[in-house]
Amino acid sequence: MLCCVIWKRAMDMEVLDEAARITSYLIFGWLAWRLLDIIFRGAWAPRFISIVLLACFWLETLLIVAGGWMLRKSLRTHETRWMFLGYIFSSLGGMIYRFSPTTLAFVPT
Repeated sequence: MLCCVIWKRAMDMEVLDEAARITSYLIFGWLAWRLLDIIFRGAWAPRFISIVLLACFWLETLLIVAGGWMLRKSLRTHETRWMFLGYIFSSLGGMIYRFSPTTLAFVPT
């Protein structure tokens, strides 16, 4: 999308819409799997031990949900703005998801 804007090329909306559709299904499927995993393993209570880890958990979850919602909205409205923001939000949520266990939650012995 950025290359098309920078180089003043037309965007192939058929390809972008299909990518957004697939990405939104993957986002919501992964979120459902993750929340069910946390609930069924009984790992929900440890999430509330540290306020920093709790904040990271909810921030990453909300960013990813917002990104998936924006991608779905872009499919309904055909606005590339929502698609771009959806990818940005879901990417930021994913980065926090990968950052928090390796940097904040890791306790060396």
